[in-house]
Amino acid sequence: MKRVRMLLRVSSGQQLEADGDLSVQRRILKEYIKVKYNKTTRRDIMEICDIMKADIVDMSQNLMIIQICDMPERIKVMLDMLKSISIVEVARTGTLALPKCTEF
Repeated sequence: MKRVRMLLRVSSGQQLEADGDLSVQRRILKEYIKVKYNKTTRRDIMEICDIMKADIVDMSQNLMIIQICDMPERIKVMLDMLKSISIVEVARTGTLALPKCTEF
């Protein structure tokens, strides 16, 4: 939390523990994956993105950047699916979490 406060104007924050705490429903990560593709693998990558609800945020003639915001387990599944295609680079943000709503 100290480092976050150094970088941004933070009005409030708290550290949530996922182990044994019922108030934390799920953790979310944002990950960017740069993949090299060709004519035969392009369709496969797009189908994987569709299945995993990921977005293609940038494309060039033979490179594609994919963004996925999901639970760590699902991101690992997507990375495993893309390993056979040719991952060039992966960038991941920190974990984000919000406590469950207790009242309306």
